[in-house]
Amino acid sequence: MAIKPMRVANMKNVLVVYKKSKYELYRNSPDRGVRDFINGDSEDAIRARKSHEEQQKTLETVVGTLDRAGVNHKEAYRARLVDISGEVESNDLAIAVGGDGTFLEVSHYVAGIPLLGVNSDSGTSKGFYCIANRESFAAVIGGIDATPKTTVGRIELILDGKRLPELVLNDILVAHTNPAAMMWYVLTAAREDGASDEKRVKSSGLLVCTAAGSTAWMYNEGGIVMPLGSSAMQYFSRGIRGEKTALAEGLAVKSLTREGAIYVDGEHIKYEFTIGSILHVGKGAPLTIVGSLEEKRRDYA
Repeated sequence: MAIKPMRVANMKNVLVVYKKSKYELYRNSPDRGVRDFINGDSEDAIRARKSHEEQQKTLETVVGTLDRAGVNHKEAYRARLVDISGEVESNDLAIAVGGDGTFLEVSHYVAGIPLLGVNSDSGTSKGFYCIANRESFAAVIGGIDATPKTTVGRIELILDGKRLPELVLNDILVAHTNPAAMMWYVLTAAREDGASDEKRVKSSGLLVCTAAGSTAWMYNEGGIVMPLGSSAMQYFSRGIRGEKTALAEGLAVKSLTREGAIYVDGEHIKYEFTIGSILHVGKGAPLTIVGSLEEKRRDYA
């Protein structure tokens, strides 16, 4: 799908997606122990309440800045995005206000419009994909035409012949639903030369990442940092002594485990992956991110 050109002076519609803070979620928990904790005087509870205040101020700044600029906008809670997924592409820009988790969530619903990340609390969140915060948002949105854009590859998933709706920005984990159990699977990797390798694997799970995601979970597993322009994927069978990461153009995974699962960009999106099921992991449509990620990647050797 062609990427829509950015418009500032003529920007008509912007979608603002926000997260709920830990304090918001915990104070409404049905568990009294959780409610007592978040309203208590421990250092962690105080930090959570302070972070909530910072996040609220950031969201108010984003909305207020758009109001003053005369830009039509709609706000949506990230957990309710699926309810308006068909409306996302009618906007000129999507803004994720939160951290990387919020950015990843929004990216699953974005195809042809750019995505801007705003770190809602820089004191507690690294926000790798976020190039703006409360202090810089007005300047970033005001000069968005001149702001560099980064195009990154994503992963497409086809499970038992059905294409899954989410395009993967960071990584997927294929594993047993019980973290203490092993996962059995047959892994077929397509190499750049057109050949393929097949092997039967028993591991703690298969981790697969994009080039953009190679500085996230895969990096902590000892993986290599891939060039952002790479369209290949990196994979790693966890929990095997001496195992190394490898690159592939595509993967096929056949489950030999009754209680397997596929986790997409974290723990929120999960698909059943039972015995006999086949997952094809391929190249998906790219995503245009507002800002340059290269400077942030300098922290990763």
